[in-house]
Amino acid sequence: QTQAAKVYTKKVDGKLIDRGISFPVCISVNDIVCNHSPLPAEGEPLKAGDVVKMDLGCHIDGYIAVAAHTCVVPTAADATPEADDELGNVAVAAYNAMLVAANSIAAGANNDD
Repeated sequence: QTQAAKVYTKKVDGKLIDRGISFPVCISVNDIVCNHSPLPAEGEPLKAGDVVKMDLGCHIDGYIAVAAHTCVVPTAADATPEADDELGNVAVAAYNAMLVAANSIAAGANNDD
């Protein structure tokens, strides 16, 4: 929150608006879907080829934003990560599903459309 306070200083009625973390940072590996917060004893090192999903969020002035990214752990720090055809197909399908969902957002639409 200290870094956010340096960037965002909007006041309403002379009071600073709350800001900060609105969603815990989650790093989920392979078949763990999301929102996984393992205990320290449950952690294990990442391996080349692992699929890693990172989710985080914040709120400023009552507006909440979340972001997520998926990547494949490379074999070395400077190597290009490799994904097999099945993983590539899943990634493309997820991306296309996100585009379809985003394009369905419109005035008058329902959240079950």
